[in-house]
Amino acid sequence: MNSTLLIIISCIVIAIVFCILLAIANFSGEKFFGRFQEMNKKEAYTSLTPLEYIALLNRKYFDGKLQIVQISKLAGDAYSKGKLFLSAD
Repeated sequence: MNSTLLIIISCIVIAIVFCILLAIANFSGEKFFGRFQEMNKKEAYTSLTPLEYIALLNRKYFDGKLQIVQISKLAGDAYSKGKLFLSAD
């Protein structure tokens, strides 16, 4: 009887902790998506193209070590071994 009661209490405690963790994750997700939608509404007012912006970040943070390769629109953007493949768009 003691072991059965201990198992039931353990399951209840685990379920409560799991529910609390899910609530925290849900709150964090809602907060993140709210901020994302807020930031997504803002427009960037700059004349830099994405390729120029990445080149600027490469010089500033990677000391120019990152090789940037422009690819056609058909292939997607990718990263592989120190090379950043960016489409024209």
